[in-house]
Amino acid sequence: MKIVSSKKATSTVFLTIITLLLIILIFTIFVNFIDIEYVATALNINKYEIRSDLLITAMDNLGVFKPEDAASIWSNGLKMRSAAMQYSVMNSKLKVEYKNQLEENFPNWVTRYV
Repeated sequence: MKIVSSKKATSTVFLTIITLLLIILIFTIFVNFIDIEYVATALNINKYEIRSDLLITAMDNLGVFKPEDAASIWSNGLKMRSAAMQYSVMNSKLKVEYKNQLEENFPNWVTRYV
């Protein structure tokens, strides 16, 4: 089979390839320079929810070594009204229960004295 190529066909293919490459380049530049917050909003992603999930996951992997340290952190959490500090010293079973209580009563994780 013999391929016959004309100057017009060659230039059309060349222009099509150049146009596609320019579109890809413009799209890449656009994606790299737009505001991340705008993208999160457009995708209906709550950045605070993501941040919260990441912090909770990090706390699940941390712990104290002495009971006295746990008590100290817990009491500081009470003083500072920080459910996160209290959550950080709990075992996994208590974390699940406490998190459910927080979601119902203190969704911002700022507690009060009872």
